[in-house]
Amino acid sequence: MGLFALLAVIGPTSLADAGGTPADAESWANDLAPTVSVNKHAFHDVTARAQGCNIRFGLFFTAPEDQYNDPRNKVRNTHNFQARVRLGDHRIDSPRFVNRAGGERWFSWTFDSSAQGCWAKDAQKLWKLDVVGCRGERCPLESLQ
Repeated sequence: MGLFALLAVIGPTSLADAGGTPADAESWANDLAPTVSVNKHAFHDVTARAQGCNIRFGLFFTAPEDQYNDPRNKVRNTHNFQARVRLGDHRIDSPRFVNRAGGERWFSWTFDSSAQGCWAKDAQKLWKLDVVGCRGERCPLESLQ
């Protein structure tokens, strides 16, 4: 496994916030527009931006307002997720992330492929997204298959 750096969960946002254009031969970018739905959350765009051995991922989703406004049971106003992206022959799992508000949201993390021979230097095709989720502050996430 590589190293992760949790950057942010923010919203509202746009695809333009996902990062710039690769600058040299060891840089590349790839985007995917999946249709993945988990607990009424629509995960609609994934970006991958590589620089050397590191890949920065952006995961964009729409969180429904009605999942975040239970005044009687506030613990239900929190959702936890974990994503898995597939790049070429590689599977990269995000760290667990928490969302506490409805609307357009963005989660970003970085993967370092140095420990695996720095395979991220070579352009990879982003071809699949899987997401698991649960509702509640400390809810148990299912395993990514």
